[in-house]
Amino acid sequence: MTVYVETVNKGTVNMRAEPSKTAKILAQIPYHTSLEAEYVNSEWSKVGYNGKIGYVMTEFLSSGKAITKNDL
Repeated sequence: MTVYVETVNKGTVNMRAEPSKTAKILAQIPYHTSLEAEYVNSEWSKVGYNGKIGYVMTEFLSSGKAITKNDL
């Protein structure tokens, strides 16, 4: 399933090694980046980004269409 980074402040979101706010940060993913989600639940989603697999808080993801730079 494809999901998109959707933060309120249009900032990055942390991808973590484990589904925990204190887990090691593997990457910072930019706003509106599309990701492949292995699974999505109410709190954490397991996603792939730049060849890495990690966890992102589901509240910062959307399954809607990505917005291009021209839409901003």
